[in-house]
Amino acid sequence: MAGWVNESTPLRIPDEVKQRIKRHAEQVYPAESCGLLLGKSGDHAGSLIREYFELENECPVPDHTGHYEIDPLKLYEYESKFREKGLEIVGFAHSHPDAPAYPSQEDYADMLPGMIYLITGVSGGNAKVIQAWVKENTY
Repeated sequence: MAGWVNESTPLRIPDEVKQRIKRHAEQVYPAESCGLLLGKSGDHAGSLIREYFELENECPVPDHTGHYEIDPLKLYEYESKFREKGLEIVGFAHSHPDAPAYPSQEDYADMLPGMIYLITGVSGGNAKVIQAWVKENTY
């Protein structure tokens, strides 16, 4: 089950990071944007998102609407570079063009338990809302 970030572990995102996420979603509209959420090792459960790293949507769909894909080799490469800076990937962000900021069935199936997922709802090219989701462990 996907749910809101636990209230006992509030999610903190600096305004400049939120603005970058929204701006990226608006720039690639009507395609889906995607990117990485970075935090520092030791931040309680990744509750502080320190940076947003824009990625190119690698989805083979011609206009990238309704889907996003991240190249796993690039992800591994970026992860190593971030680790050198004391940062780690604490989650992922993507947009839903002209759709609610709620995980689709595909989103839910691809979510990794414990990671933060930010979904930006974009309507008519304007980023309206960012919602956070975390998939609970099912064991």
